[in-house]
Amino acid sequence: MMHFNARIPARAFGFESDHTVLGFKPTQKTPAAARLITPDEDHLFDPEFFEELRLWWEWDDTRSPLYISGPSGCGKTSTVLQFLARVQAPVVTITCRRRTEKNDLIGQWGINASGGFSWFDGPAAIAWRHGCVLVINEFSLAPSEVWVALNDLFEGDALFIERKRELIARHPNARVIVTDNCRCGGAGMDSQYLARNLQDTSTIERFWHLEARWPAREAEKMLLMRKTRKAASGLSALEHEAIVEALLQFAAKTRQTDETQTKKNPNLRAISPRVLIRFAEIFLTLVSQHAPVPDPVKTALAMAFANGCAPSESYALQQLAHFELAGLAAARKTA
Repeated sequence: MMHFNARIPARAFGFESDHTVLGFKPTQKTPAAARLITPDEDHLFDPEFFEELRLWWEWDDTRSPLYISGPSGCGKTSTVLQFLARVQAPVVTITCRRRTEKNDLIGQWGINASGGFSWFDGPAAIAWRHGCVLVINEFSLAPSEVWVALNDLFEGDALFIERKRELIARHPNARVIVTDNCRCGGAGMDSQYLARNLQDTSTIERFWHLEARWPAREAEKMLLMRKTRKAASGLSALEHEAIVEALLQFAAKTRQTDETQTKKNPNLRAISPRVLIRFAEIFLTLVSQHAPVPDPVKTALAMAFANGCAPSESYALQQLAHFELAGLAAARKTA
């Protein structure tokens, strides 16, 4: 059981409630390679996802790790980090790659600042030794044998460092959270996520599982309005809101997964909240400043995302964006 020493008001997470969330008193002491996340006041928590995350966080048996899956850019990692920022938990992170090895998480010998030979704890060892939350991103990029070899980690047992012949007992506050684009670390479940590895059932069944979703429209609107305040400084409040509404309509159409939409636009790629914010900021900056570009919709979308897509995907996105936004951009140009 974790050694909580504070109750964080739900208002810290943006909820009008008298409820509290178990957490820690503020501290500036963190181990090397760990950090305390700075809260982002503009971040919005989805109420349902927040309750699922809180339930796992406050569960009596804290040994079980958490697996969060969801589409790229939907806010998996940012929501986790912002939750941990508000409960004042120290965090250590690692992003997996195709050649991730067990020692990348446990640690290894290396040259120190004095030129000597020293042992350097990996993120898992740091979390276990000092009571940090270990956040593992892009989980399914790593080979399945890496995680099978680290089943002790996912069981909440002591970590044995073979190269040092040291056994690290798990600190009561150490936790593991995994984020991934593929549900259950599956390979081939979505062709847009490359080089993913199918994970062993013995690994996957050790986790709690949460699914991150696209944000609700009103929540995403509020987020977009907040994030684009500076970019829209040259516009009236009504103009700003009208453009945000059009951007939301554009994004919603790219995220439709029904059969009719797929047949109509087979090359359409879903626009994530992360990309939508970037697109919105660039577009609003161009139109509010009357930038000398002939087509602010095309320029903004190309810079935000479309230039990184295949030509057919870029064309489909540009067509849809122009349908929703071109009229607003033209009206602003003539105003």
